Amino acid sequence: MSALPLPLENGRELPDYLPARMVNEFSYCPRLFFYEWVEGLFAESTDTLEGAVQHQRVDEKATPLPEPGKLPESIHARSITLSSERLRVIAKMDLVEAEGQTVTPVVSRAEQK
Repeated sequence: MSALPLPLENGRELPDYLPARMVNEFSYCPRLFFYEWVEGLFAESTDTLEGAVQHQRVDEKATPLPEPGKLPESIHARSITLSSERLRVIAKMDLVEAEGQTVTPVVSRAEQK
């Protein structure tokens, strides 16, 4: 994956891959997306700090996906980064499961609320 930065007026540079969570931010509130992604403004809250701690624990247990030619019937892998060259979007999945040719991100109960 390349990172062809996009320079901004305030001197910040944006990578050419947009984090998938920013798509959610934009659909929720385009103005909030602009403040966070373009202006680089973000206010921590107890929820975001707690989420960061929980993600550190998940990332410590990272398990890689097997090579394409060595795929078992089912897979459970943690802390997997997926990206789309066509859409220029990137995301880190806490847990993915695979059955045959179908890969599914697993949503935790806390994220479903």
